[in-house]
Amino acid sequence: MRKRRIYIAGPMTGLARWNRPAFELAARTLRAQGWEVVSPIEISDAFGSQNTIVTTPGLLDTVIDEELAQLATCDAICLLEGWEKSRGAKCELFLALDKGMEIMIWPNAVRPSGLEMTR
Repeated sequence: MRKRRIYIAGPMTGLARWNRPAFELAARTLRAQGWEVVSPIEISDAFGSQNTIVTTPGLLDTVIDEELAQLATCDAICLLEGWEKSRGAKCELFLALDKGMEIMIWPNAVRPSGLEMTR
């Protein structure tokens, strides 16, 4: 039986170190709980530094495409503090809702009310 996969979503743009400490803490904690974690911080690291990603034409789009592809393979999404102010996190949440993923809010990792997709 495979481990359940969870994607961490939260604000990055405009924050020091792309909010790395919050993503790393969530990843460590979720891994300790038995999740296979997909973190956009770890995905972006494979493409270079924050500065390289934002200054190389087209590279940020490539990183975002990879993040969304990885999100699509997950069973759940965990929203970090400030997610509601992040355009990217809201897009990731929409995709997760559309795919019927479990939705959790950090740090309590509980499903928030009122976040259901209607068709």
